[in-house]
Amino acid sequence: MDAKNPSAHLRNLIVFRRLLYIAAAVYMLWWFAVEWLLPGAFNPLGSRMLVAVINLAIPLLSYVSAWVRRNIAALFYVCMWLISLHYFYLMNGNSADFNWVVGSYITVLAVSLGFLSSMALLFYSIFVLSLSLVLCYYHPQLAHSVFLPGLVTILLQANFGLYGRLRFVGSLEESNKRFINLFDFSFDGVLVHGDGKITDCNESMAAMLGYKKTDLIGKSVFDVVHPDEKAAVIENMKMPTVNRFEMKMLKSDGSSIELEVRAKEFRFEGKTSRLVTAQDTTDRKKAESERVAAASLLENLRVRDEFISLASHELKTPISALQLQTQMIEQDLSQKTAFSPEKISEFIALFGRQVHRLNVLVGTLLDASQIAAGHLILDKAPVEPAALLREAVQAAIAPAFEVVMSVEPAIEHFKIMADPIRLRQVIDNLLSNAMKYGRGKPVRVGLRSETERLILSVADEGIGIPLEAQKRIFGRFERAVSSRHVSGLGLGLYIARQIVELHGGSIAVQSQVGVGSTFTVTLPFSA
Repeated sequence: MDAKNPSAHLRNLIVFRRLLYIAAAVYMLWWFAVEWLLPGAFNPLGSRMLVAVINLAIPLLSYVSAWVRRNIAALFYVCMWLISLHYFYLMNGNSADFNWVVGSYITVLAVSLGFLSSMALLFYSIFVLSLSLVLCYYHPQLAHSVFLPGLVTILLQANFGLYGRLRFVGSLEESNKRFINLFDFSFDGVLVHGDGKITDCNESMAAMLGYKKTDLIGKSVFDVVHPDEKAAVIENMKMPTVNRFEMKMLKSDGSSIELEVRAKEFRFEGKTSRLVTAQDTTDRKKAESERVAAASLLENLRVRDEFISLASHELKTPISALQLQTQMIEQDLSQKTAFSPEKISEFIALFGRQVHRLNVLVGTLLDASQIAAGHLILDKAPVEPAALLREAVQAAIAPAFEVVMSVEPAIEHFKIMADPIRLRQVIDNLLSNAMKYGRGKPVRVGLRSETERLILSVADEGIGIPLEAQKRIFGRFERAVSSRHVSGLGLGLYIARQIVELHGGSIAVQSQVGVGSTFTVTLPFSA
């Protein structure tokens, strides 16, 4: 027995038990056959029963005696010697009758097939030949028959046959070992269960769950499934095949582990079993998280660099204008030139426009910063959207632009709860964009109601926005055209979207290049 391989030891124990049961049963059946076929032959029941009982006693004792279990192979061989000895005793009592010679061939052949060791079979062959020579001494007629040559032929065939069987069994065991090694040391955990009871698993699965392989086999599947996953597992077990899904399983220490699992039913020895493979996704998720973090960092660096570039460009323009005007004033003062009232008014207007532009830029940057930090708070109050829209249109109208406004009569004085300053900021931004990209054509502004919602639309007939750009213009520092062609930080629509969403609404765009764009803001009545 292989003490280092408990599974092989168990297999051998089972084999020898079965062989001993069969030997006892067959040897007793022979008694009945002899009594029927050879009436009056020397065939004592007592001695035959004694041999059969000894063959039965050894496998039965193996259930309670560790010594018998350890030595069952040697005890099996002793029983085979005992059967052969008893048969030759009966053959001698029947004067080596021809029928008993044939029976000796059958006995020796049957016993030889039960040997699993070449050395044990060799000693058995010597033992049988010794008994045969003794029998020939007492019955000389046997020496002048085919009795001895027949036995020698059977024993030679048995020894050569065993050698071939052992080579075949050895190759099977080697193949089995290779399979077990592949099975146990696969990166994936593998588990087999029937009716929810674990019948086999590999070392990888046991290691994932913190068990020894022998401890895991025999448990219920639900002993290692997290309680939150039990209902899902029961549903999955109803399906013959389950593709990849993630689930939590319980480790031996009570902690949980997330595994990616697949399962498939199969038939084995007439029973339906289920093969489950599992992968530990911890490392993969960590790598994915690190990849996302790295991508996010790169994106943040890109946004930062773009912001610095845009901000420096946009802030530099009014500052440069102010610096130029200041230098002109200093030059005039050094020459003691008196400014005319018209010139002074022009300087003041210029300073005012540039300061206003700086103020808008700084305010936009501050709003974006508050949104990013989650600190943008609305100060809601009852607001008439129609009145707010008219004020914004009136302030935005320039001599070169035409704005056409339409308000549904039913909502002329309708009020909603909103932040008037922030809502006006959204309208101003949309009007500003329409005039900036509208190519001087009329801008159409509308306000209507639709199923408990207010719909504000701002449409232009300008350059339009490409489809691929429409998906990103509401992001930070995004714009439909290059900053080289149109000024701005690319934050207006981003801030507008955040404000609208804080009101519980949405903002969208429909546009066609060369035809124009329509921005639509939807606000719930209960905003």
